[in-house]
Parts: sequence; structure tokens; C-alpha cells
Amino acid sequence: MALVHNIIIRGYNSMYLQAPKLKPADIPDFLRYCHAWYLFVVGHHDSEEMVLFPKIEEDTGIKGIMDEDTKEHAAFHDGLEEMNTYAETCIATPSKYKGAELVKIFDSFADAFHSHLASEPLKLLALQKYKIDMKTLGDHTTQYALQRYSTTDVLPILWYNLDTKFEGGKWETFPPLPAPVKWTVVPN
Repeated sequence: MALVHNIIIRGYNSMYLQAPKLKPADIPDFLRYCHAWYLFVVGHHDSEEMVLFPKIEEDTGIKGIMDEDTKEHAAFHDGLEEMNTYAETCIATPSKYKGAELVKIFDSFADAFHSHLASEPLKLLALQKYKIDMKTLGDHTTQYALQRYSTTDVLPILWYNLDTKFEGGKWETFPPLPAPVKWTVVPN
């Protein structure tokens, strides 16, 4: 979870830092990157709410154990939607794009977003006291998400923002996909 949240943070930071510095020719590609990042984040949270959280509730026997995390998702959902709507509007009409406006939108949900991204991995770590096979559950949740992502738009967000040096390169092949699929979207 920390690994995926780091991917999300790296994507957020890259957009935040580059938004006010774009050349007009780069705006359409940048906005498609923003849209793909949005799809990655929403897909991640959907997979948690559809697969991970219900299974944790089932395995612990504690109804609502992950409700706080669902509420955290809701706390920044409108900001994510506003960012995506702005990106889609400007993809259609690039001359409407203003970097300062996009940064303002990112700022509007930054605190709730950061709080969630920092707290959720710790909450999952605290579940060690229950008999949950987190590895299998994590793999199942990842596969659920991957089946819903576009290999040409969304998966590059994952790979280009993945810290391949983290834990001595342990995650260099994350997520587990056939080499030809990864080869087609990630240059060596």
C-alpha cells in the first residue's frame, strides 16, 4: 500500500510542480497525463472499496472497520473530480489552460489527500493482529485494479512514478504482468 501511495504522491508532485511551467505545445500531453493519474487514483480507491475493505471486514469480523478510510476517500473526491473536469475541459480547448488554476485545484484537496495517503498504510499495518492473509488479499486487490486500467494510459502512470530503487529494487517488477505487456508501454 505504501508503494502504491508513493506512486500516487510522485504523480501528484510531478503535476503540481510542472503545471505552471508548461510550454503551450506541452499542454495537451500534460493534461492527458493528469487525466490518466486521476483514473489511476480513482481505480485504486475503487478497488479498495470493492475488494480490500469488504474482505478485511469479513476476515476481522468487525463491521465498518474500514469506514474511516472510505470517509477519507470521500473527503477529497470532489477535488479529484474538479481536477479531472478541468483537465478534460482544457484537453478539448487547450487555450483555456492556466497552470495557476490547476495548482489551486490541487491545493483545494491536498490536506485531506495527504492525510489519507499517510494514514492508510499504517492502519493496514495495525491489522497484523488479525488472521488476514494480506499478501493474497493485496494481490487480489491489485489484479482487480489492473483489470480495469488501460495499459496504454493508466499503467504508465504506475510505472513512470514507481520508485524502482525502493527496498533495494525489490519492487522493480511491480505489478506482476507478462513482460510483453510491460515492454510495450515502458521503454527500457
